[in-house]
Amino acid sequence: MQPLLPAHRLDGGEDPGLITSRWVWVGVALAIFGLATLGVYLRPQGTNVAVWWPAAGFSAAFVLANPKSRRWGAVALVFVSTLLANMVGGRDIDISLVFAFGNAIEAGVFVFVLEFGRRRFVLRTVSDAFRFIVAAIIGGCTLGVCAGLAVMTFDGGSFFTSGLNAAMSHAAAVMMIAPFAVLPPRTSDRAPWGEVVLQSILLVLSIVIVFGAENQLPIAFVPLAFLAWGAFRFPAAIAIAQVLATSIAVILISVAGYGPFADDSLHPDEQAAVIVTFLLVLAAFTLLLTGGRTEVILASRTAQNASQLLSSGFVDAQVALVLVEVVEGEWIVRWTNRAAETAIANEIGDDRRWQGELARQAKSALDCGDVVSFQRVDTRETINVVANAVEGDRYRVAVQIVDVSEAVRVADEQLAAERDRSAVLAAKVELERQREDFVATTGHELRTPIVSVAGYTEMLQDSTELPHTEREWVNIIARNADRLIELVEGLLSLSRAEKAPYETGISEQVPVAEVVEEVVRMQAPLAAKRGVVIQVDDLNGTVMTVRTDLVRAIDNLVSNGIKFTPSGGRVTIESHTNDAATVITVADTGSGIPAESLAHVFERFYRAPDAERNNTPGTGLGLAITSELVHRNGGTVSLASPEGGGTIATVRFPTRANTTTIDVIQA
Repeated sequence: MQPLLPAHRLDGGEDPGLITSRWVWVGVALAIFGLATLGVYLRPQGTNVAVWWPAAGFSAAFVLANPKSRRWGAVALVFVSTLLANMVGGRDIDISLVFAFGNAIEAGVFVFVLEFGRRRFVLRTVSDAFRFIVAAIIGGCTLGVCAGLAVMTFDGGSFFTSGLNAAMSHAAAVMMIAPFAVLPPRTSDRAPWGEVVLQSILLVLSIVIVFGAENQLPIAFVPLAFLAWGAFRFPAAIAIAQVLATSIAVILISVAGYGPFADDSLHPDEQAAVIVTFLLVLAAFTLLLTGGRTEVILASRTAQNASQLLSSGFVDAQVALVLVEVVEGEWIVRWTNRAAETAIANEIGDDRRWQGELARQAKSALDCGDVVSFQRVDTRETINVVANAVEGDRYRVAVQIVDVSEAVRVADEQLAAERDRSAVLAAKVELERQREDFVATTGHELRTPIVSVAGYTEMLQDSTELPHTEREWVNIIARNADRLIELVEGLLSLSRAEKAPYETGISEQVPVAEVVEEVVRMQAPLAAKRGVVIQVDDLNGTVMTVRTDLVRAIDNLVSNGIKFTPSGGRVTIESHTNDAATVITVADTGSGIPAESLAHVFERFYRAPDAERNNTPGTGLGLAITSELVHRNGGTVSLASPEGGGTIATVRFPTRANTTTIDVIQA
C-alpha cells in the first residue's frame, strides 16, 4: 500500500502528485460527505453517541497530504463537506455550522501540532508515533469543545459527556486513517506474504471467537497479540490496515449487539465509551509498535550502509567518511568514521544536524555530481569533497572528505622546481652567449698575431739565403700557421652563423648556378693539387638566402668532398627545383663515412676516426658551420653514405622558408 504523502526529494522539496487534480478534490469532498453520513449510524443501540467518526480521519489525512500552500483550501473543503453532511442528516443550520467548523479546525490543529517545527512529518520512529498520538488527541479535544458547546447550547445536553465522546471517537478515527498519509517511503524489506496470510487468518479467528454471538468473556485483548505480531513483522501500511479492519469489525459487531462490549448491564453511553476506548488503545498500541519497527529498520539500514562503506575499502587515514540522512531538507549525521569525527566535529549539533562549511560543500558536491575542492578559511587546508546518494535509498547520502593539502604542497614544490629549472636554463643560455662572445673576441684577437706570423713566415720562405734545415723549420711554421688561421676562421664563421641571419646580410633570391660557379672557382686549385675532378651537372633554381651564407655552406661541402676523395676521384655538384623545394647535392667518390659516425658529423670539432688515422687536414668545424648557415636560412642539410662508397651531401631549401630541422640519414 502506497502512502498518501507526496514524494519527497533529497533537497527537502515535495512533489504535489495527484493532489492537484480537481477531480481528486471532488472525490475527497464526496468521500468526506459519505463518511460523515455513515458515522451517524456507528453507535450502539439506545444511544446517539457515535463510537467512531471516519470522516475525521479521512479529513486529517487529506489536509496532511497536501502541500502547505494548499492546506487552507483543504481545510475549507472539510468545512463545506461536513456542513452539507450535517444538514442532510437533519440538523439545524446553526448546529451544523458549529460541527462543520469543529471538524475543519480539528484537521487544521492536528496537522499544525504534528508538523510544528518540521517541514514535513514522516512516521519513522517511536517518538514520531507518540507525537502523532498527541496531535490526534489535541485535535480531537478541539472538536470535542466545539461539539460540547453546540450540544449544550442548542440541545441542552451535557457539555462534558458530549464533548468527551466526540473527542474520543474523532481521535480514534484520526489515529487509524491519517497514518496512511505519513508512512515512510517503501523500504527494501518486503512483506512475507505467506506469513501475512497465516497471521490474518488467525487474527480473523480471534475476532470471531472474542466477539462471537455467545461470548461474553472479558478477553477482548486477544486480538492485540496478533496485531502486535503484524506490527513487528510486516510493513507499516499492512499493520495499520489490519488495525483499521479490526476496528471496523469490532464496531460493526458491537453496534449489532454482539461481543463483550454489548453487555446489557452497561448503559448504551457506557458501551459507546468502552468501545471507543478500546479503539483508542488499539490504534495507539499499533502506532507505537509500527514506529518502533520502522526505527529498527532504519537503524539496521544505517548499520548496513556503514558496513558497505567499510567493506568497500574506503576507510583510510586520509579519508573522512560520513553517512547522512536527509530529513525535511536537513542533513542528519547517522554514522562517521574516526577521521570524519575530527573533520566535522565543530559542525554537528546536539541533534546530529550537520551545518557548516563542510556541509555546504558536501551539498554542492551532491548537486553537481563531481568533486568539490576548496580551501578552509580557518585552517587554510585544501579539501576535496565527494557526495553521492546511496544506491537504493534516495534519503541517504555518503560523503567522502579528503585533505589534499600535502598533494597541493607537492604540486607547489614541483612548480617551484620548474621555476628553478627555467632559471637554470636561462643561466645556461646566458653562459652560452658569453661563450659565443668569448669565441668571437678570442678569434679576433688571435687572428691579428697569427696573420702576422703567417706573413713573416711567407717572407722567410721567399728568401734565398736560408739554409736547407732552417727552411724546413720555416715550412713547418707556415703549415701550422695555416692550420691556426683555418681554426680561427672556423670559430669566427661558426659564431656568426649562430646569430640571426639578418645580422650578417640581407636575404635575396640567389641563383644556384652563380653560387656553384663561385665555389668551383675557389676550390679549383685544391682540386688540381689533389688530383680530383669537380664535375658540375644540371644547375636549376634559385634560393631565398643570404648569398655569402650559401657560398660558404656549399664551399665547405665541396672542400670536404675534395679532402676525402683520393686522387683520380670526382666531386659532382648538381641541383634541381620543384614546387616544394630547391635541392643541391654534392657527391664524392671517396671511401664514405662509417654508419656510427653519421650521427655525429654535424657536431663541433668532431672528426671521424678515418680522418684522424689518415691525417686528413681539418678542424672538425666545417660541417657544423655548414649546418648553422643552412639552418638559419630556412634549409636542411643531411649526409648519406651509400654501400658502394662515397658520400652524398643534400641541401634542401623550401620554396617558402619555414621552420627547419637538421637530420642525418644513412642510405
